[in-house]
Amino acid sequence: MSYIYKFVNNFGFAIILFTVLVRACLLPLVVKQQKSMAHMQKMQPKLQELQKKYQYDKDKLNEETMKLYQQYKINPMSSCLPLFIQMPILIAIYGVIQNPITYILGHPVTEELKAALTVLCQNPADTQLNVVAFVSNNFDKAKELLATIQTNFTADQFLMNFDFFGLNLGLTPSTSVAANPILWVLPILAGLTTFLTSYISQKINAKTQTEEQKSQMKSMQLIFPFMTAYFCYILPAAMGLYWIVGNLIQIVQSFTLDRYIMNKEVDVIEEKEELKALQRKEMKKKKKK
Repeated sequence: MSYIYKFVNNFGFAIILFTVLVRACLLPLVVKQQKSMAHMQKMQPKLQELQKKYQYDKDKLNEETMKLYQQYKINPMSSCLPLFIQMPILIAIYGVIQNPITYILGHPVTEELKAALTVLCQNPADTQLNVVAFVSNNFDKAKELLATIQTNFTADQFLMNFDFFGLNLGLTPSTSVAANPILWVLPILAGLTTFLTSYISQKINAKTQTEEQKSQMKSMQLIFPFMTAYFCYILPAAMGLYWIVGNLIQIVQSFTLDRYIMNKEVDVIEEKEELKALQRKEMKKKKKK
């Protein structure tokens, strides 16, 4: 993130480029997940047969289901892997946003930096993000405060460009929306794009889901957007931008992979099954002879 910010000199564009980079790194896992969904789609009729056959014997159903997964080379947890990987990244992004002086401007935490931050903090709970916002809005005052201690740091070294088309990404909507009503845009867009990604995902994966899973997905479609909007409301606006960009990339990926990966993989599976069926017929003919 530090290198990207130094290149573009704008926190908003740095977040967008970083999000694109993260999603590009996760793309192989997403492709693997999509191929697994194609196998699930082909396996679904057989799975439904097993569910009817062993509806009163759950142990036998689980055993036969696992055999079916092995037959189609499906890992039931593969669909969760991209999500598991994204969670640590999300936490790391939050840490970077809250501590931009260290992780973006590149000033390591030393006693001298701690002294400078202490004199610039307006209250004990202030983070590095609060300090950067204070310096940006009160540059002359920050210079006066730093002059009261012995330090090599200057106010210029704590300046960052948080402006993104009129949005100050260093502010938190819940505490700043009264003075900056435009900040409402980010939580709302985060919630809407989350709903859209869930809706599209549910439509694409509907063929591989049971009725119970479809019901659960519909509940998640209603809950997750509100949760996302709330978190983007109480966290710095930069988190909202990261979430929105990530959702938009996911939407594009879903349509693209469904069209070029999912359908192609289904065709490949059908060809393999037809080939196996022909081979079995030939084997039977040879045995009869």
